[in-house]
Amino acid sequence: MFSYDHQKRVDKRYTKQMPVRFGDNSMLHIGLTHDVSLKGIFLKSSRIYPPQTKLVIELEHAVGKKIRCEG
Repeated sequence: MFSYDHQKRVDKRYTKQMPVRFGDNSMLHIGLTHDVSLKGIFLKSSRIYPPQTKLVIELEHAVGKKIRCEG
């Protein structure tokens, strides 16, 4: 089971559900953010990748602007 350790987080995390598209090479999967911070996203999805897998993630902001992240 994944352990979500809040004590190790430096940046404030904001609970925010936004739809995301993501994948390791292309954005084939759909999920939801659980929370976001300046340096990270907690993503909920039925698709699981091994730790350290580099993903491409695309978020759509409430005003319709798309934000693409890689890491």
